[in-house]
Amino acid sequence: MFNDFEEKLDYINDAKKNNKLIIFVGAGVSMNSGLPSWKGLIQEFANDLGYKGNIDADILKIPQFYFDSPKYKSQYYSKIEKEIKKKTVSNSIHSMIYKLAPKHIITTNYDQLIENTESIEVLTNKYRVVSEDKDFLNAKTDNLIIKMHGDIDNMDSIVLKEDDYLNFSQNKILIETYIKSLMVNHTFIFVGYSIADYNFKQIINWVDSMTRNYDENREYRSKHFMIVDSSQENYLLTQDYLVNKNIFLLPTNSIPSKYKKSSKEKCLDLKNNKGQDLFAVLSYLYDYPVSLKEQIYRICEDMLVQDRISIYDLLRKCNLKPSYYFDFNTLGFYEESRSKSINTISMKNFFSMKDKKSKVIQKAFMKAGVKEIYFMKHKADFHETIKLTRHEFRCSPMHFLELKNNYVEILEKIDQTSLEGAYYHSIIANFEEAKSILNRRVIKFSINKNHFFELVLLKQNQSYLSKVELSNGKDILSSDNYRQIYDGSNLDALGIEELKNFYHTTVSNTIEQKEWLAKHITNYTDIDTYFFGDYTREFKKIQASAYNYYFYMKENHLMLDWFYDPKEFLSAYVKAMLVTYWRKEQPNSLIFGNAPSFDSYTLNLVDINILVKYSDLKTLKNYFNEYKIDFIQIKKSIPVYDFMKNITTAFEKYETRLMREYFQKSMYILSKIKVSKYNINRIIPQILLLLEKQEVHFLHDLLSEFHPFIEAHSKLLTRENKLKVIDFIFTQLVLDEIIKFDKLYIVNHICFEFMNILTKEKKDMIKKEVLCRENVDLYRYTELLFENEFKQEFLKLTILKLEKLNTYEMLILLDSISRRIIDFNEIVVNKLKVKIDTAINSAIRGYPNWEKEAVERLSVLYMNDFPLNKEDLITYSKYYPNINLVLDPKSCDFENVDINNNLFKEAMNNESYRKDIIFYGGNIIGEKLQILNKNNRLNQQMQEIYFKYFYKLIN
Repeated sequence: MFNDFEEKLDYINDAKKNNKLIIFVGAGVSMNSGLPSWKGLIQEFANDLGYKGNIDADILKIPQFYFDSPKYKSQYYSKIEKEIKKKTVSNSIHSMIYKLAPKHIITTNYDQLIENTESIEVLTNKYRVVSEDKDFLNAKTDNLIIKMHGDIDNMDSIVLKEDDYLNFSQNKILIETYIKSLMVNHTFIFVGYSIADYNFKQIINWVDSMTRNYDENREYRSKHFMIVDSSQENYLLTQDYLVNKNIFLLPTNSIPSKYKKSSKEKCLDLKNNKGQDLFAVLSYLYDYPVSLKEQIYRICEDMLVQDRISIYDLLRKCNLKPSYYFDFNTLGFYEESRSKSINTISMKNFFSMKDKKSKVIQKAFMKAGVKEIYFMKHKADFHETIKLTRHEFRCSPMHFLELKNNYVEILEKIDQTSLEGAYYHSIIANFEEAKSILNRRVIKFSINKNHFFELVLLKQNQSYLSKVELSNGKDILSSDNYRQIYDGSNLDALGIEELKNFYHTTVSNTIEQKEWLAKHITNYTDIDTYFFGDYTREFKKIQASAYNYYFYMKENHLMLDWFYDPKEFLSAYVKAMLVTYWRKEQPNSLIFGNAPSFDSYTLNLVDINILVKYSDLKTLKNYFNEYKIDFIQIKKSIPVYDFMKNITTAFEKYETRLMREYFQKSMYILSKIKVSKYNINRIIPQILLLLEKQEVHFLHDLLSEFHPFIEAHSKLLTRENKLKVIDFIFTQLVLDEIIKFDKLYIVNHICFEFMNILTKEKKDMIKKEVLCRENVDLYRYTELLFENEFKQEFLKLTILKLEKLNTYEMLILLDSISRRIIDFNEIVVNKLKVKIDTAINSAIRGYPNWEKEAVERLSVLYMNDFPLNKEDLITYSKYYPNINLVLDPKSCDFENVDINNNLFKEAMNNESYRKDIIFYGGNIIGEKLQILNKNNRLNQQMQEIYFKYFYKLIN
């Protein structure tokens, strides 16, 4: 059964951990406090009686003779009291018994040394004493001290003479029954008994009688143990005999001599070797596992109940502190600077050896996502590497499919009865099926108490689902119910804290992340920062934390995808990745030279999944804008086509909010990735087919991401796909949505990009749409496609309904006049002046301020010699002083001139006005342009103006 001493200790450790350990205390323990052994007590009776026979043979009869003797009967109880109730104190063995935290302590001793031991368990009344059947009624705790042979303060409960033993089953039926029941599924350790002890023999018979009907399943019976001195007579024969009774010996000589020697210092009250050896065994049991490998092995074995282990749980429980994170899946440990650390040597061994326990440790660390472990020397450039696996990520087959968005294949292949099956049903919003699977598994695992982790996981997911479906008014799991199950699961004792952290998420979970992120952002964005050493240190910490969270959630199937919690936790990592694309300026430093330029981070498939599934789209766009990111770098191995094809197929099949969000963000992310021409032309038709099937109220959101996607890759599209995009944009439903939600910029961009491939038929189709809709805005965004004849035709029709036009639409007419597409029209100008006057006299200012734009456009007409009244414009200059640039450059307040508007550009293109602007305001305008140029805020046209007319003026 057990190959060595350590396997026995492992078994006892399991029993202790599962609250199944019971310690049986014999007279040998009390002897170390000066009390007699059981045989010694009988010897006192024999001496009084003058008994000359074999005490061992008549060990029960001698006290019976004493009790039945007319001479000694009245002295029977006082004799026991005299021998047992001596003035003595508990010893170190008693204290160590409590340290082992057994569920119950059972003893055949009459004394009160156990219950009088100075320990926290006694002080807090953790254990209650039971010496008679009636005491069970008052035992209000789950932990008992069962004095099966009675207590010295209750002589009626004492079991010593033969009649007491013969009547034991009748007088103490509850005590006997309870102890026998414990023997079936608990582990006993017998302490302070000899192999020849009559009491021990009686208990052996109980063990035998309780298990003799289970010979076929002997391996599954509870095992019991006895601490013995291996030097005693017939030890080996006794060992074989007891093994057949499922009782295994713990010989005192199995304890390492070095440990024995050190343990003597902890039990100075014990004067004989036997007591010290007994203490050493119990102490070793308490400290076990003693070696680092044994300790970590036990921890890892416990944690392997999880499909994914939290690296933080594992390191904390193992008491290992990495010196460095080389990467999200690589830990680094420093060796001692002068001599090799014993711990480091041990770690190298169990991370590289192939024995059973080393493999368990390695498996646990691989389940925690560790790929490699580095052992480094201080002040040395090299390190020793132990590779645990060649895989960058450890994930299940279904999770690997999910990384590629292949939800359709997942739902076809998944075990429909598993927790994993329930998880993926929840992602596609099939909550009824997910609940059904969870409920069936809860019933199954409530019966099997050995699977507490999965039971807690099931209950936790039931709670998540109940929150998702809160509108149904069904509370599947109350928090009290969950807490009761969690508290009974022993997960805290196993070191599994991450699961609890997920259920009770607090802001404190991300405090460290925020600190790391602040340092990381400073490294990349602060132009005054000069960083020496590894500038990615904080990024690696954030990444390790994010991956630990992500993989723990996905591999253990926590149904959090519908909640904001993952987005909140992973937001720090999302920002940390994207900030690496910021390009700070390179200031010169006399001491350090230029500020360092750091590499941008290359995203892997997991990173892309985090962006798509666990980030907020609005926040994501803000980051891209804030850090001026045009494109991000991704690993070449990422299957971009499969990723987009699969999410398109999944969204089409499972039309849920989650899938729509995934699809929408996938389009946006792909607009920021450089995709091959081959792949982009395979992706476009699938996206178009899906968009054509969308309901109206979803379409406009999807179009918002479709536009940047097309804009980013328009130059790669084939002619065929460009025409498909045009057809899609100008379908009635799509165009209705574009106009309704003011997204005509999409039309403008696509028409501009694809203008060179548009056939006459396509242009005629667009003309027809413009004419039929009589939409001035649509005309404005498509006019680049039309010849002047059509433009004039449409604008003349527009002028006919001048009364219905707003200021913005009239500006389009004014722009056409300025570009001489149509003739100057005084009616249009006068109508526009009315709108300007109305706006000036109104207390309400609209945004955008189209009236201000109208005044500046009229000033451009005036500047280009169109017949406008200058006096009218002078009146407007009181409210819109920018136009003094044209009307009166000499008195113009150049400090407040907006140089980014169209009026300034037009004036600079007119030689006469340009000379006045440079003469009266050249230095002021030049300094403004210089600042904008320094901050990269000038477009090409404005840069040309700056360098051609102002650069030399101010330098």
